[in-house]
Amino acid sequence: MKILIIDDDPDIRLVIRLTLSTYESITIFEAENINEALECVRKELPDVILLDYHLESITGDEVLKEILLLPQGEKSKTIFLTAKTSHDILESLHKLPIVGIINKPFDINTFADELFAMVGHPHV
Repeated sequence: MKILIIDDDPDIRLVIRLTLSTYESITIFEAENINEALECVRKELPDVILLDYHLESITGDEVLKEILLLPQGEKSKTIFLTAKTSHDILESLHKLPIVGIINKPFDINTFADELFAMVGHPHV
């Protein structure tokens, strides 16, 4: 399973990468901005996209809309990562074609289980 982490915080990307590194069936790709994200979606065709809601210069929902314009973009299952859990934001996210939301800060002990449950992937 190919997973693309889109987050402008290198520490978050590192924690997720380390958390998922024990699973041999997972290949991790990283992007810190929309340009890197779009390039990776085009080249790598990720199965899952972990997308931060608040990137430095753009919101995650705007990034997702750009990804969905790509022919490959609709094939990925998207999960939002967010520390913002206001009703309005959550409501707007649930209107998008996503499979779930993981709140930050997340528990590294349960992160993989949450992820696998959302994408329907067995533990490997």
